[in-house]
Amino acid sequence: MCIRTLSEIANTVGVAIVMTVIALAIMEHARAAAENRKQAIEALGAIDVTAKVGSEGKLFGSIGVADVCAAIETQGQTVEKSEIRMPEGALRSVGEHLVDIHLYTDIDTQVTVNIIGEE
Repeated sequence: MCIRTLSEIANTVGVAIVMTVIALAIMEHARAAAENRKQAIEALGAIDVTAKVGSEGKLFGSIGVADVCAAIETQGQTVEKSEIRMPEGALRSVGEHLVDIHLYTDIDTQVTVNIIGEE
């Protein structure tokens, strides 16, 4: 049988409380950083991406997550591939498309990707 003294229990609880406070501070810092990134991404406006198209306006290939990341990075912001959400798959047509970006729990934004065709 393990019998703990009151001071041992208080010491353990004290450590747990300190660790919880530290964890909450880290989470708040990450949340604030995600909010700042959201505002910076929203300030970009539309992102232009050029792609080869055929005579009917259909793309040769598609614009995927890596292409969207690269286009955002050319505008001075960084986004991880895992943060980009494209539930309908890659973009395959010329025009404007909304792409969701998930930055943190309950912090999402969208960026408009304007695909410009070149023959």
